Order: sequence, then C-alpha cells, then structure tokens
Amino acid sequence: MFVKPCDDKCFPSSVYDPGQLAGMTGSLPDDIPVLVSEPVEWSREVRAFVLHGKVATASQYAAGGGLAIDGAPEDAMRFLHRFLTSGSTTPPALALDVGHIVGRGWAVVEANPAWGAGTYGCDPARVLPVLERSCLRPRDVSTGDTPWVTHRQAPRP
Repeated sequence: MFVKPCDDKCFPSSVYDPGQLAGMTGSLPDDIPVLVSEPVEWSREVRAFVLHGKVATASQYAAGGGLAIDGAPEDAMRFLHRFLTSGSTTPPALALDVGHIVGRGWAVVEANPAWGAGTYGCDPARVLPVLERSCLRPRDVSTGDTPWVTHRQAPRP
C-alpha cells in the first residue's frame, strides 16, 4: 500500500510491503495520522495556489514520473474548478496538487500549506496573495479560520 504521514514528514511517503513500515516507525507515537491508499501511476501532476476557493495560479510540475514544469493543462483546470465548486471544504488559502491517474482520470494528490509549497512554474505575483492569506498574525485570525489553524511546538535544541 502507499503510506504517507498526514501532517509531518516523519517517515518517507512510499509504497510499502506489509510489515516493512513497522521497522521505520517504531519510535513514533501510535496515533500519528497517516494516509493509506492503493498505489497509482500519475501521468501528470499540477500545483494550484487557491485563494477563497478559486485558482489564483497553476502550473504542471511533473509528467511521466519526472520534473516537468509547464503550463497547467486545460483538463486539469476544469477538474480543479469542478472540485473547488463541488462543495469540498478547503482552507481559505492553500496549495492544491492534482494529478492524472493513468487509466482513471484526474484526482486530488494532496493539499499543502501555501507557505511551504514550491511555486514551480506558477506566477509569483499571483502566489503572493495566497501566501499573505495563509500567514496571518494571531490577532487577524477570524472565527472562520480557526478550523485550519495548526499549533506547532518550537523545535527542541
């Protein structure tokens, strides 16, 4: 199965055989949330910076298993629009990765905090408002933002 930690890079995201992951995660707490799914083959992947449910800018970043910076394909943009207008709940600002699964079609790869996502070929001027919205001072966080706020402890020296 494909296994990925949900909110941390505490072990590599990869396809694992049964029992293989146990040796790598033995020192981690048992309650770390992980995503487990069937392995799939992505033919293309696109990163979109999303602000208030609309794509601010997008670009392809992978094709055929390698880095491939290019404009976002129209079918990816249509999928993004359908996903974002389907009633799916997303934070006010994020980086959303979508990909084309061989033999199946477009799907969401993952959602990332905008402040930590590479821009690839996205328009930097259109990325900035997404970054600004995702990096609020505590006094600027509204009640509607609180479900998306994460509290992190400072790293230990």
